[in-house]
Parts: sequence; structure tokens; C-alpha cells
Amino acid sequence: LAVKSAQEILKKDADDAAPALELFNTLAESPVPVLEKYLIPLTKFMMEVSVKCENMSLSDTAMRFVQSVVDMKPHRLVRANMIPDVLRAAFYFVSKPDDNPFDPDEVTAQRIGVCMISALVESVPYKHVLNPCLQTSVKLIKSDNPHHKRGGMAIIAAIAEGFSLLLREALPDLLDATLSLIQNKSAMVRVAACVCLLQLCDHIQPDICNYHERLVKAMVTTLDRPGEHPMVRVKMATAMCAFLEGLDPETMAIYIKPLMKKFGQLVTGNESEDMKEMAIGGIMSVAIASEEKFTPFFKDSANALFHFMSKKADEDLKLRARATECMGCVAVAVGKDIFRPCLNQVFALADENLTLDYFSLSEATFRLYTSLAQCLGEEFCKVLPKVHQYAVKCLESMDGVEIRHQGGDMSAFHQEDVHDEDDMLRQMQYSIRSGAVDEKAAAIQSMQSFAEFCGRGYLPFIKPTLDICKEMLEYPHEFVRHGVAAVLHEMIKLAHKTFPNPQNSNKMQKSAMAIVMATLPHILEMINVETDKQCCAEAVDAVKTSIESFGVSILETAGKPLLENLETMMKEKAPCQTYHDEEQDAKDETDHDEVLIDHVTDLLSTIAKATGPRFEPLFVRFIPHLLKFNAPNRSAPDRLMAVGTIGDIADHMKGSIKKYLPKLFPFIIKALADSEPEVRRNAAYTVGILVVHGGETAAPFYKASIESLKKLQHIPAESKDNEFFHACADNATSAIGKIMQQKKEILTQPQVISWFMGGLPLKNDQEEAKTVYSVMATLLRQHTAIMKDHMAHALFVCGRVFATEGVRDNIKQGLIPVAKSLSGALGSNAGAAVQGLSAEEKDRLLKVLKSK
Repeated sequence: LAVKSAQEILKKDADDAAPALELFNTLAESPVPVLEKYLIPLTKFMMEVSVKCENMSLSDTAMRFVQSVVDMKPHRLVRANMIPDVLRAAFYFVSKPDDNPFDPDEVTAQRIGVCMISALVESVPYKHVLNPCLQTSVKLIKSDNPHHKRGGMAIIAAIAEGFSLLLREALPDLLDATLSLIQNKSAMVRVAACVCLLQLCDHIQPDICNYHERLVKAMVTTLDRPGEHPMVRVKMATAMCAFLEGLDPETMAIYIKPLMKKFGQLVTGNESEDMKEMAIGGIMSVAIASEEKFTPFFKDSANALFHFMSKKADEDLKLRARATECMGCVAVAVGKDIFRPCLNQVFALADENLTLDYFSLSEATFRLYTSLAQCLGEEFCKVLPKVHQYAVKCLESMDGVEIRHQGGDMSAFHQEDVHDEDDMLRQMQYSIRSGAVDEKAAAIQSMQSFAEFCGRGYLPFIKPTLDICKEMLEYPHEFVRHGVAAVLHEMIKLAHKTFPNPQNSNKMQKSAMAIVMATLPHILEMINVETDKQCCAEAVDAVKTSIESFGVSILETAGKPLLENLETMMKEKAPCQTYHDEEQDAKDETDHDEVLIDHVTDLLSTIAKATGPRFEPLFVRFIPHLLKFNAPNRSAPDRLMAVGTIGDIADHMKGSIKKYLPKLFPFIIKALADSEPEVRRNAAYTVGILVVHGGETAAPFYKASIESLKKLQHIPAESKDNEFFHACADNATSAIGKIMQQKKEILTQPQVISWFMGGLPLKNDQEEAKTVYSVMATLLRQHTAIMKDHMAHALFVCGRVFATEGVRDNIKQGLIPVAKSLSGALGSNAGAAVQGLSAEEKDRLLKVLKSK
């Protein structure tokens, strides 16, 4: 009925349809699934409205509904084969002409399209999104239409963050296209190219730093171009700040003088406020990247920053905020001894900042405090009582937060049908100014910095810190809650740093126990209720740190709630893992929860390490959940994680893993034939672990394991430069060696020996060196006759090992008598045996053979 009404209204007057479309957006956010049955046809209707409507505000309303479906029900759209349609709509908007493409506040077609692409990148498996985006961007960039070129750049910018790893190989081509369009005759195309470059600089690190010479030249040229559009210069300066911050000190040293001269001219010259702000950001980026090499520029920079930090007029507060944050980065770069003369003035100005009632300035002030704590260390404790109270006051403040009943009437909270606090909270909506969120996020981050760098001096502030963290656990925005999780994590680190366990003891000191027991309940509560994965992952890492720091006593204390939370996360049923009622069998083969689940399995491995063989009851409890990640419909990273975690746990359980080998070995042997080399590598590692700890229980699986392992030693020609294939082959050789160590009959089988020796020397994973070279030495020492045909290759292996940096010295020392014995046995044939070595390797081998 509502759709029909909206259609009728649209026919008469599109402007009158806005309330009807907003109704659908409101219903989409309802906890009652009223739209579930009509989701797909309604999404199609909304896309049709958005594309055909000439009213941009109405198009935005309709596309926001589609975006909410992408966010909450991505698999419904995948199964309905609607992702191509949504992409086409997004591409239509990013390349649609705008009347005013330079207005940052206006709802534009391109902004609608970019928001949709970003949502798709975040929620939909990449195989449905990446290639269409790349293909369309290339097509648009090659067009003669400037709106199309602008749209092509916008697509790359929109996918740069979410697909950063996947775009690394395409980076040279992306830079060619971007730097070419920076010189386009259309200003809006140049702006789009600068924004795209900013995204590449932000997210494809450190790879993009390899192009520093080309990029710095292009950036400076754009800033200096006569008559350049102001927005082009501002966007390029922003990209430059992001790029420079990622450079290492040695590379930055090449550019520091001309860059500081350029930024100095921009700061003091007749430039716009936006350009001055970016120039201050440039100084900050140079200070961060150059570290102590910034010292020669400290005095002039500090004077310029003090100039802006002293301004109080409303129109100057934005620059004052930027200068305040920059001053903190300068302090970290030059160190406390050089910065100390400025401290009194900086602290006085910081105090004044917090009285000027400007969110961005308060945020910058807390970032300044964060940097000063890092710069001063324990000396910062002198001001800690004051600045800690500033942070608490900021976090307690409701400035910028509007809380209202869903009907908009606060009196509704007094109705008789509101029976408890939970009912009331469900009827509340929050409206939070972004400035308030950023300010509070900076305040909570500063607390983490205080705890990290003040050490023992922070102990008196633990209780008020935990009190405010408890209050902020349910703050409406995840940025702040993530800061809370980081602070709680830091409390655990502080307890360990200040009151570590006595040497070789798992017994906690009373002071450490008090801190941990006061902190851990908040961490567990966050894991239990948190709806944001990154916040939950930080809390999981805090538990992991507590176990690594204090051992099994944490498990004895946290016990049942910790394990229940851990099992819930392994089941993927935690609040932050809900797939909006998606069926589990609908999970796509390219899905992998890299945000949380890897942290969860790391915690599981940490518990196994702490408990050793006593982990067995938990193994029985958790192994079914772990094995499900190897289901046919699970992603390669899921399978990789499952196989690797089983290997780690088995290694910690030692002999107590034996009774589970009949169930585990078939699973691992199957993984040796996985389509992904990284999974095969982990499977080979795990076979080695199960062999070592399985004893005779593993013997029935030796033959099948060797048959699969030998196949991994072959590296296809097209993959000869792929490190994962080489690492996989190394792990396979090591696993064969471990089987040979366990079974004498296999140790002397000529075919197995050939497979083993064919995998030497190791090329990638030198962690396996101890096993494989020990087996080789044993064979040469105890089975000389069988090894006769392998002696020449064994000497070659020794020569390569002696020159390999990743091999430990004690392993090299153990091969010295082996090499000398081989050289003597080979006699005049020794020279031919080492022909394949480099000149450096031959020299190293010769020195070893001549040594006494």
C-alpha cells in the first residue's frame, strides 16, 4: 500500500514524495522486520526512483534506503543478483554532471554514488565489486567527458581503503592515471584526481612511498602552478600531508629543506585559511616522518605555531587547533630536552584552549597532551592531575549529544508503559555532533597515552579511569568505545609493567591482582555486549595480553564468563557478529571476518599455551567450532586460520593431542590439497606438529601425509617468485623430515630421502632449519651408503646455509663438521658440487672448510 501511494505521489509531484520515501528509511531501521518480505522489490523500486528522479534530495533519500539494505542485508542482494544493478546505479551517480561540483556541503550526485560504492566495499564480498569498479573506472577515465573522468577517479577513491591490499599490484597504473589527470584542463577533474591521490596515499602504505621522487615533484608542481583553482591546491596539500607522514626519516631527509621552506611560505604568505591549515599539516607530517632530523627547523616552526596558537577570534580557532596538534608532533620529533623551554607557554595555551568552547580545538588539545606524554614520559606526571581531570570532564559532558524519544517528545519517557531502563533505552535515539565524538575520542585516547608513558605515576588515576570507562562502555559512538577498550587494555599492560609476576611463577602480586580484577570485568562486559567488531577485537586482545602477562591465574579468575564469551564468538553469535539474521549457509566463499575472528583464535591459542596439556577439556569444547571454518563454503582465510590454529594448539597440548589424531589427520591431509598455497603451508606445518606429538598414534597417517607433502615441493614455473609457494615447500620438507625422525624404517627409504633432499636448502621459512638440517646430518652420519648419491647436493646445501642470514648461528656451527666431512669424501669432485653457489657463498664455504 505504501509503495503504491509513493508511486502515485511521484507521478503528481516528486517533492511531495519525500515523506513517503522517508517512511521506508524509518521502517528499514525498525527492530520489527516489517520490510523483510518486500525487501527486494522495494529495493528495486527505490533504485528506479533514485535514477529517474530529477530532485537530488529525493534521489538521496531513495539511495539511502538501498544503502541501508547493502549495510544490513548484503547477502539478500547477492542471492537476488542485484549487486550489478546497485553498482550501475552508483556508477550513474558518480559520473552524472553537477551544477556546482566544488560545493562541499551540497548533496551531489557524485556523493550519493561514492557513498553507495563505499557501502558495497564494506559489506559485499570483493569478487562482486572489485572488477566492475576497476573496469568502469578505466572506461570513464579514458572518456573525453570531464564528468566521466571525474567519476572514474571517484570510484578509485571510494574503493582504495576497503580494497587496499588488492590494489597494491595495480598501484603503478593507478598512479599513472591519477598523475595524468592532475594536469587535466578541467579543474573538477584535477580536484577528483587529488582526492584519489589522497586515498591512495592514506591506504596503500608503505608501497606508495616507493614512488616518492615522482609524487613529491608532482605535488609541489601543482601547489606552485600559476592560477590553479584553490580547491585543487587545498586537496593536493591534503594528499601531500598524508604521503609525507608515511616516509621514513632517511627518505624525508632528501626533501626536508625545500619542503619546510615551501610550507613556511604558505603559512606566512597571503594564502587562504584552508591553505594555511594544510601548510601547518605539512609541517606536522614532516615532523612525524623526520623525527630528530626535524631539530634544525624547530625554532622557526615553534615561533610560527605559537603565532597561531595565541589567536582567540572565532574565525582563527580552526588554525589554532591545527597548530596545537602540530606542536605536539614537533615535541615528539625533537625530544624533551630541546622542547623543554616551550613547555610553560604550551601548557598555558592548552589550558586556555579548553575555555574557548570549540570542539576541534578541544580535540587538538587532547591530541597535544597525548604527544606531550610521549615526549616527556614520567615528567608528564607533574601535570597529570590537571589534564586527567580535563579528560574526565570532557567524557562526562553531554555537549553535542541530543537524546530524544523516537517520537521526538522527551515527556514520553514518563509514560506508564516504560517499565525499566532497558525499555527506555530502546525508545531513545541519539544525535551526536561529529565534533563532540572526535573530542571525546581524543580525550579517551589521551588517557591511554598517560597510562602508557607515565608508568607508576599513573597508579593513583586507575580508579577514576576505570570509573569513567564503565560509564562510557555504552556511549552511542564506536569511536569512543574503541578508545575505552584501548584504555582498559592499557590498564592490563600497566599492571604487568609495574607489578610483574615473580620470575618463573604464575602467581600474581597483590597490586597487580587488584588492577586486573578491577579491569577485567569491564573488558568481559564489552565482549559480551559490544556491537562493533573493532571494539570487541581490542577487548579480546586485552584478555590475551592479561593471560600472556599473568598466566593461568587469569583463567582461574575470569573462568566461566570468559570461556562462554569465547565460545559465543567462535560460534559467530556475539552481538558484533550478527549478520542481520542472515542464514549461516548464505555466507559467501570470499567472506572472512578479519576484524575479529583472527583475534579470537589468537586468544584461543594463547590459552592453550598457558595451560599446555591441561587445555584438553577446552579442546573438546572448541574444536567443533574451529573445524566449521574449513567447510567448503568458507573462505581461504577462514581455512587458513582454522588449520594454523589447530597446529598451534596441538603444539601446546603436546602428548594429550594423541587421542584426537584419528579425527584431525584426515582434516589436515585434505587441507594439504587446498587450492590456496597459504592454507597448504599451514597444513604442512600442522602435519609436522601432529607427527612430533602423536607418536605411534600418528603412524597410520605417515604414508598418506608423505604422498601429499611431496606434491607441495613442486613449484609451478608461473609461481617461482611467489613466496607462499616456497614457504609451503619448506614446511612440506620439514614435515617429511619430522616423519623420518619418528620412524626409522621411513628414514632409510631411498625414495623418501630423495624427496627430502630435493626440498633442500630451505628458501623461505628458516624457522624449519633446525629440523631439516639435523635430519640431513643424521642421514650423512648414520647412513653413509644410502646418502652417497646425495653428498654433492648436501655440500651445496651447507654452502648455501652458511651464507643465509635467517639461519641461526648454532645451526650453522652444527653443519661445519658435516661440510668438512663431505668435502673430504668428495675430494676432487667437491668443486663441481658447489658450482651452483654464488661467489660470495663459495668464499664463505671455503672459509668454513679451512677453519679449525
